[in-house]
Amino acid sequence: MNRQSGRWRALVADDIPVNVKILVRLLNEEGLTADTVADGQEAVAAARRADPPYDIIFLDLMMPVMDGLTATRLIRGLPGYAQVPIVAVTANAARAISKEAYSVGVSDFVLKPVDGEQIAGLLAKHIQGLPSPGCWRPDEQTDRSESGGGLFGINYQKARQRLGCDDQTLQTMLSEFYTSYGGFSVDFDKALTGDGSDSPLLMVHNLAGVAANLGADGLAGTEC
Repeated sequence: MNRQSGRWRALVADDIPVNVKILVRLLNEEGLTADTVADGQEAVAAARRADPPYDIIFLDLMMPVMDGLTATRLIRGLPGYAQVPIVAVTANAARAISKEAYSVGVSDFVLKPVDGEQIAGLLAKHIQGLPSPGCWRPDEQTDRSESGGGLFGINYQKARQRLGCDDQTLQTMLSEFYTSYGGFSVDFDKALTGDGSDSPLLMVHNLAGVAANLGADGLAGTEC
């Protein structure tokens, strides 16, 4: 079958909707359909229900309820998943390539910010029958912004090239980013005093990951 056939299926686990949308878009470009869940526990349940098993699984390492490494270990114990590629998605390279990650069954890793060429190369490496990564091309359009400019420090050119998307798609993602993180400072202060539902470290990790994907280079540098 060709790359548009929908033959290959992926599972994506991430609690940040913008990150999910970006990764699913890139997987769709490579001919994969994708199911999505918001934490590791849901990923284990989805993998258990899938028949046949998923062809590849992407797990963010830091998620609420159950983290990516714990989910990896449990998925490896399910029938049919001994050899399925499980990819850790993280902004922290040291954690992704740690002995702990590989010992529980992580096959490979994707570093945020995620881009189309990175995903295409990884899929070609792990899924037999996919076209070569050279088939991926960013969306071609007239560049309407300077490479280092953009609203609130957003590097529009870099984001479009990385994600292979047009202005309208990128603006939609940025609007979702603003909606999700417009009150970050207030929520972070609550987390520091113990009044919030998330840990400060997880909040900073999530913010940095989304920011990196969307070309907000200044915010992306907040990752611990």
